[in-house]
Amino acid sequence: MVLAIQRPRNTQDTAEFARIGRYYATEDMVGPSYGTTTLKDFFKDVAENGLQGQELGDQAVFNIKGE
Repeated sequence: MVLAIQRPRNTQDTAEFARIGRYYATEDMVGPSYGTTTLKDFFKDVAENGLQGQELGDQAVFNIKGE
């Protein structure tokens, strides 16, 4: 799938494009939020302790073990 973004033709289109962009930049697209760990905290923990406990099983996007 190729997503083509066209340049807005007038000021109304530009304003609408900005509203849509702001919506997708600020709204939670996954659902309710859980926990308090920030991405920065997560990466710091991974750097110090590795990824133990983060196994995804069937939900893994990439098969890291090469199986």
